[in-house]
Amino acid sequence: MGNKSVKQLWGQDFKIVKEGLDAAQVVAFVNGITKQKEAGVREEARRKAEAEATGILTQSQQRGRQLIEEGRKRGEAEARLLFIEAEQKARQVIAEARKKAKPEASKVVAEADRKGSQIIEEARR
Repeated sequence: MGNKSVKQLWGQDFKIVKEGLDAAQVVAFVNGITKQKEAGVREEARRKAEAEATGILTQSQQRGRQLIEEGRKRGEAEARLLFIEAEQKARQVIAEARKKAKPEASKVVAEADRKGSQIIEEARR
């Protein structure tokens, strides 16, 4: 730094020319800093986007699990209702069948009694 024709700024040596600092060196220095800054900004943007994507993915997975659970519960509830309805319908069908079968069974028993009495009468003769 003992050389008077060089000026050190921000850790960078710049040649001193008639009009001030060497413009080409200053432009190259600023371009380098700009590229570093842009690279840092891009990296930060990438990290933020990645973190946001991870958060969205996590939320999506949680919501998916929640929807699956809600669907399972709803399906179980609907299945219980269908089972109850089927059971009620089956009981109703059985009751109606018994109701219809009773008179028919009474007729069969009456006919069997009549034939049995007839056979006994014939056997006594």
